[in-house]
Amino acid sequence: MRTSGRWPVLFLLAMVTAASAVHAVITPITIGDFNNPIVLDFESVPLGDISGTDPAFTGFGISLVTGTGSDSDPIWGDIGPDTGRALFVREDGTGQLFISQFGAGDRPAEDSVTFSIELAESHVRFGVSLASLRIGDPTDLTFFDGPTVVGTITVTRPDASEPIFYFESDVVFDEVLIEHPVGNQILGLDNITLDQSSVPALGPLPMGGLTLLLVLLGLGALRLAGRGIPFGDR
Repeated sequence: MRTSGRWPVLFLLAMVTAASAVHAVITPITIGDFNNPIVLDFESVPLGDISGTDPAFTGFGISLVTGTGSDSDPIWGDIGPDTGRALFVREDGTGQLFISQFGAGDRPAEDSVTFSIELAESHVRFGVSLASLRIGDPTDLTFFDGPTVVGTITVTRPDASEPIFYFESDVVFDEVLIEHPVGNQILGLDNITLDQSSVPALGPLPMGGLTLLLVLLGLGALRLAGRGIPFGDR
């Protein structure tokens, strides 16, 4: 029996999908593991509302920052006393970002707080300080390369000091989503750290060469099928 001419297409799609799957390892590291670290410290950024495309971000290598969150608790909690200037989301549900600090009288979001940090270039290392986070509360960081999830890691504040977490991925990423799912808890960001030693724009994704090879083989099979030459057994 002659093989259907459609199976090269199905074979190609299945194999390219499998070869394109990303299974990265996100590893906690130290600042000493960066080649040339640069740090965005909000102490030099004016207090008050800030745009997600403010020059403080874009000049640092971040193309866009967005945030979400609200506050359903009528009892307002202030930013932690150990917190200097940091980035927060307003509690009114608008997603407005702002710079604040302890004692400023601002009202940050406390429910389902998230930050999305879109990077101007691909990276393999990232660091951030989680300001006003309670001891033991979990925060999830998900790393993306375009729409593809590279990997996820969960961290908790270990003690009373403001924690700065550093990570390394064995696959490039260009976006970091930071989520704090616990309610009634303020979360801010500070000391965002990138490695100034950039990686190639077309980073070393796993099996990238195999993916290209499969695409070429698939195109060749489609060309043969178009000429009436069967691809497979008769």
